[in-house]
Amino acid sequence: MLFLVVAGMSLVALPLAFSDMGPLQASDGLARALADPAEGLALIAVLFLMPLVWGGIFAWLVVATGAMAALSTVFLARALNRDFAGEKLSFSTMEDAVMGGPSTGGVAMSLQPVRSTPVSDFLIRAYWAGWKPDVNLYLSSTILGGAYLFTVVWVFWPADGWMWQLLCAAVTVILAVWGAWRYRRALLGRPLPGYFGR
Repeated sequence: MLFLVVAGMSLVALPLAFSDMGPLQASDGLARALADPAEGLALIAVLFLMPLVWGGIFAWLVVATGAMAALSTVFLARALNRDFAGEKLSFSTMEDAVMGGPSTGGVAMSLQPVRSTPVSDFLIRAYWAGWKPDVNLYLSSTILGGAYLFTVVWVFWPADGWMWQLLCAAVTVILAVWGAWRYRRALLGRPLPGYFGR
């Protein structure tokens, strides 16, 4: 449920905010911003900052909660599998420098699988990426944030004519594929914690 709420709010909140405004080029706020150089510069600054914010949301909140939901599903499947009968399925470790800031004694990182498989290894990479992000992952995710925001803007502007729509859709696809490739490479390049692969 947490993953669905986070993913839904991350992906749906902005389009819902724009859906009642009509075409963006007809909005009073945009017209004022384009007419006033200071407000225009502020608008440009916001447009550059928003991919950084949305990229962080994608990199941390969506990935962390999605990995937790997927790992929970893996453990449910293992609990129903006789091969795992009587076996401990997961464990927790106390970690520092996780998302949310330092705390006395560290933070419990639960849902870590005891038995390593390719699927659980991938999910634990995503889990650690969400809770202990690094700069490389974050910079890769800003491309995805930019693709998302660019798409929302050209859909709600809207882009006039099929040629502009086709061009904007192509830019969206290119940014999304590039961002996903960069993020996947950064994710798989992170080492697993030392106690895995036992």
